[in-house]
Amino acid sequence: MNRVMIALAALAAATGMSAKEKPKSPAPPPKTYENDDIKMGPAIDEACAASPMAVDTYDGLDNMLIVETTNGGHAFLHLSGCDFNTLLFAEQISPPAGGCFKKGDSITVTDSGGGARQCAVTGINEWHPEKSEIPDDQDSNN
Repeated sequence: MNRVMIALAALAAATGMSAKEKPKSPAPPPKTYENDDIKMGPAIDEACAASPMAVDTYDGLDNMLIVETTNGGHAFLHLSGCDFNTLLFAEQISPPAGGCFKKGDSITVTDSGGGARQCAVTGINEWHPEKSEIPDDQDSNN
């Protein structure tokens, strides 16, 4: 009888019939400090690049690009596959056909040696470069 009880206990433990473990909740997405930048606007579905395309990198970080848009504003592109040096030393950055960016599109970054890299657009936000970290009434030049 003891052998049967031991065998049943071992079988129960092996098949997970013992104490149930609580399912682990998924880890929260990583916090990215650029989203707290005062210049960051709301997410948008599409941004159309001004011609000629003028771009700027963001704070020496990978996978981030700021472009001037056709409406006179700016868009912040979240990318995948483009490190900072690729963006900084790019000779040409080509938007998708039609000149407008959408999440899931790819852009082509070409360097001076003729090499090209595809970077995926993973998100787009409005960007407001005119917003200052220091309010005008607290300017340090008083």
